[in-house]
Amino acid sequence: MAGAAIVMGAAVASVASIDGRGWVPVGDDAAVVARARDVLSTSPPVLGMPTSLIYETGEWTYHPGPLLYAWLSPFVVLFGRVTGGAIGAATLNLVAIGGSWWFARSMLGRVGGAATGTLALLVATGFAPIYLPLNSALAACSTFAVLITAWAVLLTVPRATYALVFLASIAAQAHVAYAVVVLGVAGPVVAWDLVRRWRGVTPEGPHRAARAVAPILGFGAVLWLGPVADGGRNFVRLLGTGSGPYPHRGAGEGLATVIAALGRVPIGISGTIGIPFTPKAHGVGPLFAGDVGPAAVLVGLAGLAVVVWAWPRSATVRTGGVVLALGAVAVFIGSARMPDRDPIDVRLYWARCLSLFAFLLYGVAISTLLGSRMTAPVFTRSRLARVASCAVGILVVIGIASRSVDETWLRGTGERELAQDAMFAVEDSEVVTGDGDLAFVALGGVRTPAAVAAEQAMFAMVAARLEQGNPTFVDAYWYWGAQRSLAKRPSVLPTVVVAPRPVPGEAPPGWREVAHLEPPADLDRSVSQRVAGAVRASGEPIVLSEGAESIAPTVIDGHLPGRCEDPAAWLEDPSRFVDEAPEALVELYRAGLVASPGLPSDVNDDIWREPLYGLWVYLVEDAVPQEMARSHRLVLNRAGCAP
Repeated sequence: MAGAAIVMGAAVASVASIDGRGWVPVGDDAAVVARARDVLSTSPPVLGMPTSLIYETGEWTYHPGPLLYAWLSPFVVLFGRVTGGAIGAATLNLVAIGGSWWFARSMLGRVGGAATGTLALLVATGFAPIYLPLNSALAACSTFAVLITAWAVLLTVPRATYALVFLASIAAQAHVAYAVVVLGVAGPVVAWDLVRRWRGVTPEGPHRAARAVAPILGFGAVLWLGPVADGGRNFVRLLGTGSGPYPHRGAGEGLATVIAALGRVPIGISGTIGIPFTPKAHGVGPLFAGDVGPAAVLVGLAGLAVVVWAWPRSATVRTGGVVLALGAVAVFIGSARMPDRDPIDVRLYWARCLSLFAFLLYGVAISTLLGSRMTAPVFTRSRLARVASCAVGILVVIGIASRSVDETWLRGTGERELAQDAMFAVEDSEVVTGDGDLAFVALGGVRTPAAVAAEQAMFAMVAARLEQGNPTFVDAYWYWGAQRSLAKRPSVLPTVVVAPRPVPGEAPPGWREVAHLEPPADLDRSVSQRVAGAVRASGEPIVLSEGAESIAPTVIDGHLPGRCEDPAAWLEDPSRFVDEAPEALVELYRAGLVASPGLPSDVNDDIWREPLYGLWVYLVEDAVPQEMARSHRLVLNRAGCAP
């Protein structure tokens, strides 16, 4: 009960703190809560969020299913997109944590259950606040719970199969990258359990056998109604992506991920690898660094040796070893087949889940070899131990409650905080409350940090407007449903334009500024001078990443000293950026387009810590939004220059 109180306290404290922080869903999480509201509409979603595979294939695909929307829907309808989205996300994480604790307690005793629940809590809060309704973060804790419940199924713990089917379904449908891992574990385990149930009652007659497996099959079928309603078209496209002629990370990186998971202390697994051409390029390094690789191999081999040694003595160790093997194979395949430039490198999520499970199994194997049980009655009788446990629990609650959603790894370049402020600036304006047809467009370039800032703010505004029930149309309809596509509306429509810079000079006729947020006047210059100084101090020439020429002109456009200079010409001699255009150099680093020299960690932190952009929100009467969505130069210094 004390453990349950700690976990509940952490979740309640985290959710209760969002009003004090001024949190609202922006970006992808805004789209998630908006589509959750659509579940009970006349146009319910049958697939999940759009995937980032568009960067590899040029074709939109979607995450496998809408089960995450369905879970969040009652919370969003009852409590709204902010509170409801937070409560729904936290509740899903609590279900995964509670399921992990319950089934682990059945297998491993009280201490084993408490340890497993703590590990699940670490997963739920290790990548994002427990209340964040972001599909890639929410699937993480369910993935860890899949490993625990699969273990319980192999030990024939009652009701574990239903829990496994649910947890695997919601994780797989929320994010296609998780589908490879959770289905790679859950699929064989559920199939084994169905065969076991069928064979167990077959001598008593085929009708009994059918009744033994039908409830599980029916439950799974209900959970996958959405993808079935799509007719399998998206599924075929996803399969084509995994096996198509696109660059993948390869077996080497797949093996590195598995070794890191099995051999590195879980808390030591580093952040995501920087991905060029995306706002996620500020990752803190690869899974292996320096001499960590050989050490991980040795630790992993030692742990596996302990498991093998304990194998004959314990069915618990044997079944846990089977789950670990299935998970390792699934993580290897998923990592090896991951597109080379996927901007959301969820290998870290997989590695953390598999690593925590592996070290839990190592502990169980050691306990088996020592002949001890994991119920530890002495521990529960010790007053000192109880006081220590309560102290740890209080620290966990305080730490989770004080954790900011705007931490660097999650918010990227500070766009999230800026987008939230922009949302608050317009929440009482006609942008949100107006009841007529309204289109939304985000400007700022192509896949640049500036564009991300504008898009996240636009998503927050669209979600707020949809909550009011006001007719809203967007160019990026794949996030919001085909019924909101601009293609279904007249070409001329009042349009909200969200941009990271103001329109140069006097606003065109029909443009009216609704709100704007300016960055600190000296921030951009001070950061750019630190970056330029670091590059000079390195003594190395600036080398751009492979393929940077295709997107770098868009990234630096608007940051050059001459209003009408050609950005492409600057790429012929990148050293010019240091003295003549340091602001453009910052943009290249932020977009992950500089291969060398690397920046010192404190300087690198500076370019991500604060938003270097403002946001301007305009309402344009009689606009052609589809044309505006493809004309980012409206808000850059080159506007008005001759082609």
